[in-house]
Amino acid sequence: NKSASSLEITGLTPGVTYYFVVQSETDPFSGNTNTVTSDNSTEVSGVILNAFDLNVQSTPVVGVSITASPADSNADGNGVTNFTRTYTYGSVVSLTAPADFDGKVFDHWLVNGIEDAQQSINITMDNNKTAQAVYIVPKSLTITAPNGGEQWGATNTQSITWSTTGVMDNVKLEYSLNNGSSWNVIEAVTANDGTFDWTLPGNQTSLALVRVTEVGGSTTDNSNAVFTITAAQIPAAQRTALIDFYNSTNGDSW
Repeated sequence: NKSASSLEITGLTPGVTYYFVVQSETDPFSGNTNTVTSDNSTEVSGVILNAFDLNVQSTPVVGVSITASPADSNADGNGVTNFTRTYTYGSVVSLTAPADFDGKVFDHWLVNGIEDAQQSINITMDNNKTAQAVYIVPKSLTITAPNGGEQWGATNTQSITWSTTGVMDNVKLEYSLNNGSSWNVIEAVTANDGTFDWTLPGNQTSLALVRVTEVGGSTTDNSNAVFTITAAQIPAAQRTALIDFYNSTNGDSW
């Protein structure tokens, strides 16, 4: 039907280049008993494009609103994890994850196993792909002792204690004798297990502080206020033993 302006072709193989021409033919009729065939039209070519799925996920939480642009072959764009969009070969898709969700913070994208720390990424659709937004518990560190007001004896052993959230393998411990003007290393690297037995220096001061810092990171905390390092004290157990011995002899024999 020469009045048609288009023709649908099916069964073509994606990725293969096809070439097309249009030729018209007029069948014989009462005014002309000949079959009239036109020259070929200008040749055109085309490639059938593959359609690929982009699976957008989040971990360890779901329900994250992700910006996806442009819209896919079904006119779908932004979505809430987990969702899938379908794009033709070569499409460049931009995904943006929010900075935080449900008490966690964005850490990185994982696209087919490859990490990308940017919140907004571009993905070229040349295959089926999975993009996963990874969220983590934010890091924090809080010293619980000494945290201000303590009186610890010089050269005695006391426990530095702290608590953390998030993933933090090791910490560095330091002390100051001058309210933070300068710092001295107690332990450059120690396990983040929340406690460390510290043998205090022989210096006396009323301006002591302790600082705990994540090794290889920036998370840190100082004592909330200064504490005092007093003259060396007899450890409690020894002091009690001496008092008991003194009382048992009425102080007459040592």
